[in-house]
Amino acid sequence: MPNPHKLACVTLAVLSLGMATAASAAYPEKPITLIVPFSPGGASDQAARALAAATSARLGANQIIVVNKDGAGGLIGSSEVYKAKPDGYTLLLARVATHTTVPAVREVPYDPMNWAVLGMLETNPVTCATSKDKPYKTFKELIAAIKASPEKITYSSAGPGTILHLAAVMLIEKSKIGDPQKIATHIPYKGGGPAALAAVKGEVDFVCQSYNEMSAHIKSGALRALIVLGNERLADVPDAPTSKELGIDGMEIAVGWSGLMGPPGMDPEAVKFWVSLLGEVKNNKAWQDGVKRLGSVPSIWSPAETVSFMKNALEKMKQIAKELGIKL
Repeated sequence: MPNPHKLACVTLAVLSLGMATAASAAYPEKPITLIVPFSPGGASDQAARALAAATSARLGANQIIVVNKDGAGGLIGSSEVYKAKPDGYTLLLARVATHTTVPAVREVPYDPMNWAVLGMLETNPVTCATSKDKPYKTFKELIAAIKASPEKITYSSAGPGTILHLAAVMLIEKSKIGDPQKIATHIPYKGGGPAALAAVKGEVDFVCQSYNEMSAHIKSGALRALIVLGNERLADVPDAPTSKELGIDGMEIAVGWSGLMGPPGMDPEAVKFWVSLLGEVKNNKAWQDGVKRLGSVPSIWSPAETVSFMKNALEKMKQIAKELGIKL
């Protein structure tokens, strides 16, 4: 007759083994939601889909599901991820707006530096462009038009405080033609894609945004690149001068970027998984070529490098916003 005590011990051991196996199950066990806080077609959306494609083989059945949740300059989608369960199954495609520009000019419903930072993905040079049907052939002609017709010249952005908004304000301020917040009229849209399309359609006079969000329009001839913000010309638009060439210093801070983040306190195993996976993606030639085709610069950095960059950029943007008197 079986010993009841032995049976109980065996049963307990089996149950314990089952619990241990369940507890140590490898992440990820299910698909991962990657929230893009801007509308489809923009730089953040493109970066998210490029990442999803580059990680598909490693993730297998547990693919990245890209979900666009736009509005409020990226704050709606970002806030949702910030409050999400920190199990690694809800991540954010973070942008310059959500962590360095919007927080520099207004209160946001989260701490921009208190996230599970998994790494930088890419950086995006900012370019200012106008419709092919507009009369401005050069940046100097655009500035002359703004000076000649105060408040009549308009520009689009992905929302107040985004890099699109601050880049235009900074450019106008440094051109010394008048109060940058009054002399030209800001028209906000729900994302970079709609902002670029507004310029293509002639709904606004110009737009300043990440080149990758406008590259297709510029290559097709629908938009005319007038200036590249920074110190180096872009190979795709070799005739567009840099802000430095035109004697406008300090514009290199106006650069777009995309990063991958999770909620504060994210599961350490999930963090470790993503840091490792991004290290693999960094050397993926297909991913590198795809990002370059979009007009971006592949820039996968470690969490520490990303945090250092973000802190520095946020402080600089706060200083610029204070100097320009921008507070939303």
